[in-house]
Amino acid sequence: MDEMAGGFDPHLLFAGRDRLGWEAAELGPVQPGSLAEEEPVWHEPPAPDELAYAYALHQARASGPPGPLVAGIVVALFVAGLILLGQSWWGPLLSVGTFGAIYPLLRAVGARERQLRREWEESEQTYEQRRTRLWAEHLRRVDEWRRQVELQEESELHRLAQAPLWYPLPAQPIGARIDVVGGGGVGWNSLLATFGCSRLSQDAALLVLDFSEYGVADDLAALAGQVGKAVAGIRLPDELDRIDLLAGLGGDDVVTLFTDAIHAGRARGDDGPDDRAADADLLRTVAGCLQGPASVTRLAAGIRTLLGESDQQGVLAPAEVDRLVEEIERAAGTERARERLRLLRISLDLLGGAAPANPATAARLRPAEGVLVVETGGHDSARKELLDRVVVQALLHGLRNAPAANWRQTVAVAGADRLGDGALERLARQAERSQVQLLVMFHHLRDIAERFLGAGAGATVVMRLGNGREAATAAEFIGRGHRFELSDLTMQLGQTFTDARGTSAGGSEASATSEANERSRTTGSGWVPDRRATTSVVVTSSRSADWSQSVNQAWAESRQGGQTRSRVYEFHVEPTVLQTLPETAFALLGVGGGRRVVFGDCNPAIASFPRVSRHAAEG
Repeated sequence: MDEMAGGFDPHLLFAGRDRLGWEAAELGPVQPGSLAEEEPVWHEPPAPDELAYAYALHQARASGPPGPLVAGIVVALFVAGLILLGQSWWGPLLSVGTFGAIYPLLRAVGARERQLRREWEESEQTYEQRRTRLWAEHLRRVDEWRRQVELQEESELHRLAQAPLWYPLPAQPIGARIDVVGGGGVGWNSLLATFGCSRLSQDAALLVLDFSEYGVADDLAALAGQVGKAVAGIRLPDELDRIDLLAGLGGDDVVTLFTDAIHAGRARGDDGPDDRAADADLLRTVAGCLQGPASVTRLAAGIRTLLGESDQQGVLAPAEVDRLVEEIERAAGTERARERLRLLRISLDLLGGAAPANPATAARLRPAEGVLVVETGGHDSARKELLDRVVVQALLHGLRNAPAANWRQTVAVAGADRLGDGALERLARQAERSQVQLLVMFHHLRDIAERFLGAGAGATVVMRLGNGREAATAAEFIGRGHRFELSDLTMQLGQTFTDARGTSAGGSEASATSEANERSRTTGSGWVPDRRATTSVVVTSSRSADWSQSVNQAWAESRQGGQTRSRVYEFHVEPTVLQTLPETAFALLGVGGGRRVVFGDCNPAIASFPRVSRHAAEG
C-alpha cells in the first residue's frame, strides 16, 4: 500500500471490467509511413540525338565533291598552271576556271553544315531550358513529398505519444477457475487487490479464505472500505463465535463435513480401507442421538460419552446422554472402535474451545455484498490445518445446498497447499456448476499443486518461484515451442598491402639518306630544246633516349560476416525468468482461448499511471 499512498484514488481500481493485472504495451520504434517509399523519381528528359546530328552532317558533306579529291585537283591544276605559265597562256586560265567551277559546290556544302550547326545549337538550348523547368518541378514535388512524410511522422509520433502504455489483462469468465502458483505476501496482496476490486465493481460479493498467514486481503479490504464497500474480517479460531460454519446443514451433512475434513489432510496410505467409513458411522451415531443442532462442541461431548467420560460442560441434555449410553456397547464395544473414537475426539477438541456461534448474528460463508475475509492462524499447526479443511468443507457444502442463482460471488482460497486433492477437486467442480468464480493460490509447485494446476479450463498465473526445481516444473507446464534461434555468428577481417617499384632506361638512334634526280625538257621560242637536270640528296638522322620510374601501391581491406539460425524446441519461458520475476509480476497462461503466455503486473498502483487503457489489447 506504500506505492498507493499520497493522492491515490481507489476508485480507479473499481473502473473497468474484471482484470488480473496489466500488460505493458509494445510500442516499438516509429514505423515509416506508406509515403516513405514513394519518393518522387527524377526521369532525365530525352536529349537531342547527337548521332542523328552527326549522321546529317555526314550526309551533307557526302552530297558535295569529296574534299580530298577537290583539294587534289585544285593543287594539281595549280601546279600545272605554274609549270605552263611560261609556255602558254591557257595554264593559269585552266586553274582559275577549274577553281571557279568547284567553288560554288564547296560553298553550298559549307552553308549546309552551318545550318545543321545552328539547328543543333537551338535544339541543345531548347533541351536545357526544358530540363531546367522539369528539374524545378521535380524539386517542388520532392519538397511536397518530404512535407507529407514529415506530417505522417508527426502523426505517428503523436499517436505513439497518446497510445496506452498499459492494457488490462482480463480475468476468466464466471465459472472458470484461476490457479495461482508462486509469489509471496506482496504479490498475493497486489493480485487480490487488483482482481478483487474489479470484481466488486461488478456488484459481486467476494469471499477470501486466507490460509496463508500473510494477510493477503489487507490491501483489498482497505481499498474496498475507502469506496464504501462492506468489509468484514474474521480470524479463526479466536473468532469462531462470529461465524456459523454449519449454517443450513443437516446431521448427515455435518457428519460428511467433519469426516472429509479429518481425512482430507492425511497422506495417501495412512488410513485403512475402512477407517473413513468407520469414522463416518461413529459420527453419524452421535449426531443421531442429539436432539438439537450438531455443533462441534456437542459432537465432541457425545464422543466423550461413548468413551465413558462425563459431560463436564453440560452441553448435552439428559435424554441425549441416555441415548448415547445405550449406544456404547454397539459403537464402542471393540478396541478398534474406541481407538477411532479417541482420534475423533482429538480432532474435534482441536476445533472446540470457543462459544457456539449465534445463528441470528453470526456471519456465513456466503456474503451478500462487499468483502468477507476469513483468516486462520495460531501457534498450533495441527489445529490450523484441520480448521482450514473444515472451512473448505463448509464452503463446499454451502455451494451444494444453495441454488446457483443465489451465489453472485467470487471465492479466493489463499494457501491451498495442504487442503488435500479430493477437497480441492470437489470444490472446483462445485464452483463451476454453481457459476462461482474460484481463485486458488498455492505457495509452491509441488505435490497437490502440481497435480491440480491446469486441470480445469481456466487460466494459470505463475508468479515468482525461487526454487529451481519448481521453476523448471512451471516452465515445463507452460510448455515448449519451435522457434529460430541464432546459433552461429562468424566474422572474418582481412587486409592486404602491395608496394611495387620499377625503373627502366632506354634509347634509340637512326639515320636515313634519300636521293632524288629530276630531269626536265622545255622548248622555248627557238628550235633548240632547253634541258635541265636537278639532283638532290637528303640525309636525316635521329637519336632518342628515355628513362622511366614506376611506383605501384595497393591497399585492400575485406570483411565477411555470416549468421546461422537453427530451429530449436525450447521453453516458452525459461526457468531462470520465473525465478527472477518482480514481486508483482506474473506469467499468465491460457487467456483468450489459445495456449499463449502473457506477462503482466498486478501492482494496483498501475491504475493511477498515465496512459492506462480501460480495454484489453487487441490480438
